[in-house]
Amino acid sequence: MRIALVAFLCFALLITNAPGVGAEGINLYWNDCSPFRGGAGVTGITNDCASNSGSLVLVGSVVPPHGATGIIAMESELYVTSTAPVLPAWWQMQSAGCRAGSISVSTQFIGLSACANPWSSNALAANTYETGAPCCSSPNLARLRIAEAMPAADSVAMSTSLEYYAFEVLINRSKSIGTGSCEGCATATCIELRYIQLDQLTAPITFGAISRVEQNRFVTYNGAQANNCVGFTPVRNRTWGAVKAMYR
Repeated sequence: MRIALVAFLCFALLITNAPGVGAEGINLYWNDCSPFRGGAGVTGITNDCASNSGSLVLVGSVVPPHGATGIIAMESELYVTSTAPVLPAWWQMQSAGCRAGSISVSTQFIGLSACANPWSSNALAANTYETGAPCCSSPNLARLRIAEAMPAADSVAMSTSLEYYAFEVLINRSKSIGTGSCEGCATATCIELRYIQLDQLTAPITFGAISRVEQNRFVTYNGAQANNCVGFTPVRNRTWGAVKAMYR
């Protein structure tokens, strides 16, 4: 069974999915899930880069669509955008990067309980962190793709009235200061959650990728703004007349 789960994770990290629509929604915060659901999540943090110990914690969560009756896996995609023209070495966490291996994914959510945890103790998680072509159109970008799965016997029915923990990304502080440190720890950076996809027991992919925002999908680091993110689109305020005109 473990081999089958690993095979699924490898497959999931190779596919690309088109966003779907619905009443469902996704969230991204530092430290916890949405404060609107009672979580302690925040949209911005500051790192003084004075220590090489401990980790920064990103939490993705999802309000599921109707019909999520046998979920066994999730896939997610995030983008990191540096305010510097080139992604600093501190954020180079890909293979052979200055901080290779400094990013990991967990489904344990130890100490967090505000949102529902759908994952069994048998769940496995994998991630790929990429920079440069073909993943990223600019030298200041990186892409993080996440895949998680658990055995069919642990499949879970998810309620549309609840927010569920989807993933926990741990970014350790290694090489932030001192000998062998990687430059750019203090550089302002924005992180965007593009989508979360839920995979059903009855088929490899049942739902389209969920890109609709429930509360928040941008988090910032060391003073960046959401509009620094590559995927930021300003919200337009429309008059009632303009809204009606869209449907004529």
